[in-house]
Formats: sequence, C-alpha cells, structure tokens
Amino acid sequence: MARGGKRCCYAVLGLKKEDAPGERQLKKAYRKLAVKYHPDKNRDAGAEEKFKEIAEAYEILSDKDKRAAFDQFGWAALEQGGGGGGGGGGMPSGMNMGGFPGGGSFVFQSSGGGGDGGGSVDPMKLFAQMFGDMDMGGAGGGMGGMGGMSGMGGMPGMDFGSLFGDAGGFGGRAGGPKRHRPSNINGSAATIRPGSPVRVRGLVSQPQHNGRSGLVERRCDDANDARHGRYIVRFDDDGSRLSVQRTNLMPAGLQVELSGLKSRQDLNGRRAHLVDYDAAKDRYVVEVHVGQQAEAERLSVGRGNAILPSETPVVVQGLVSRPELNDQEALIMDYDATTQRYTVSIGLRGRQQRQDVVKLRPTACLA
Repeated sequence: MARGGKRCCYAVLGLKKEDAPGERQLKKAYRKLAVKYHPDKNRDAGAEEKFKEIAEAYEILSDKDKRAAFDQFGWAALEQGGGGGGGGGGMPSGMNMGGFPGGGSFVFQSSGGGGDGGGSVDPMKLFAQMFGDMDMGGAGGGMGGMGGMSGMGGMPGMDFGSLFGDAGGFGGRAGGPKRHRPSNINGSAATIRPGSPVRVRGLVSQPQHNGRSGLVERRCDDANDARHGRYIVRFDDDGSRLSVQRTNLMPAGLQVELSGLKSRQDLNGRRAHLVDYDAAKDRYVVEVHVGQQAEAERLSVGRGNAILPSETPVVVQGLVSRPELNDQEALIMDYDATTQRYTVSIGLRGRQQRQDVVKLRPTACLA
C-alpha cells in the first residue's frame, strides 16, 4: 500500500506481490525500466525521480529481510528510525518486528526522498552493476550527493553513447563526450561465470573431449583481444581440466522455447532442452517431449527457432550492421516477442573496454 505518496515496490517494477516474483523476474523488470527512465536517455520531466524510485524498489525486494518487512508492514517498516520504541519513524505502535535481524530494533533507511536524502542505494552505481559489474572507481556517493543526474552527461565506466545509441540500441544518443574506463574483465556479466555447467563442443585438435560436461573454474583473459579469451573447465567424470575457447563451450542444462517452426508448427511455444550445436549446419540440436511418449524427440532447429532464456551467456556471430561486435561475449537480458529481438549486454574489450547494450536478432547470438 502507498504511504505518503510512495508507490508499492511491486507496482513500481510492474510486478504483483501475489505472484511472488523471484530474483530473475526482479532483475528483468529492473533492467527494462532502468533503461527506459535513465536520465541520460529519458529527458522527460519526472524521469529522474522514476529512475531513483525503480532503484529503491529493486533494492528492497531483492533483499530478503527488507522484502519480508515490506510485505508485512509496507513502507511503515522501512522508514527511518524504526528501532527501539514503539512506532518510531511513523511505524504504527504495537508492531512486533521480531524475527528480523536485530529483533525489535530492525531498521532500514530507504533511499527515498525523505530526510537528508541519504540512502543505502546509489541508483547510478546499481545501474552500472546490473549492466556488467563495472569498475565504478570513485563514481557516486549515495543518492544525496548525486546532484542533478541528468546533467552528468555519462558515467565513468559506462559508455552511454553506445548504451543508448543507434545501430540496434535504444534511441537518441546522449549528449556530451563519450568517456571510457576499463571494466573488470573477469567480472564482466557477459562472461560465463565460475561454477557454471558447460558442455564441450566442436574441438578439432582434441575431438575426444567433445560432448563432455564440466564446470567453469575461471576465465583466462588476453586483455588485448576478447577473441583469445579461454576458459578452464573441470570435467565431471574424472576431475581433469582443459583450457577451452569460448566458442567451444555451450551452457549446459538450458531450456529454450521453440518458435517459428514451419514444418513442426505443433511444437511452437513448447519448451525443449538444448543439447548441442552443429557448426557445419549452423543449427541447434534440441530434445522435446511430444505427447505421452517416454523418450524425447531430437530435432535440428535454426538459431532463430530456439529462444534462449534471460541470463544466458552467448557469443555474437554473423552480425552485418556492426561487425566489430562479432565474436564478443554477451549476456541475454530479455526477449521481445513482438520485435523478435534480444536485449543483450556485451562486454567489449580491447583498447576501449566498456559495456554495450544492444538489440540483436536470435540468429546473431550463439549459446
């Protein structure tokens, strides 16, 4: 329920409390709205306040204790000064805050526009973290010290020109010079994270490893060229390790949604397991259960017919309009069925290391 003009956190993110949205849904909602209302992109009156509001709502709902307090008591539980005596900071008297960290003295200072403007979330820093775990350096200092965000003209560590630019981006290019700062290469959201399950495919010199499954231990980076980046994989069967190029790895256990099949229209909209990728034919191999049959049916489908889920790491391939993005690692953030485009975050490396958020067709993204 709104309190003092503040909207419900779930409503701010376009979600419903009764749906009990999980981490992935929260991230998806935050990213979509944060891009829409970022003050370097959206110059409309009120966009800056909405950008702050979105950051605050995500910060609350992504923290289990703050979310539990908000779910039970609304904004009254999260206002400043909620500890000690009954009803502090506007909290109705008699509320029992037991069960939260610190017992009855649970306090959360929200980043909303009250008091001195201080808060626990810096919306610019959160934005940068959510779009690639950037090296923020000295950027930001809490919302109270941000001044006019719309006058920043770009944030150190993130290229807003490419983030909001054309060539598949989100619209008008922000004014002011582009500023770059090296990102944390090993921490880029576009890379396959340590501990992720993968399958080896397409090895020519050591084909005996094709089809083997394992976990990524770490990424071995050549800071000068992302195309030379390799991963150390520890295999499940014997614990041995192998250095493998990104294009020879496929995230394991992925479920895709079949779409646009002409010969098997009965399968459109169905879920399928991604099994392999046939480089010679440029087609995925998937398995799908049809009807009551016990064994899954194996199919060969094009990249555009297997819609990958959010948070899937991919490699950009076959892009004609921006060939400099080919062979770069990226992370799928969202899929728009209307435009048939992924929104992806690309961890650009080389001489100018930055994050680039663009719209790409599924045919340009290889899992």
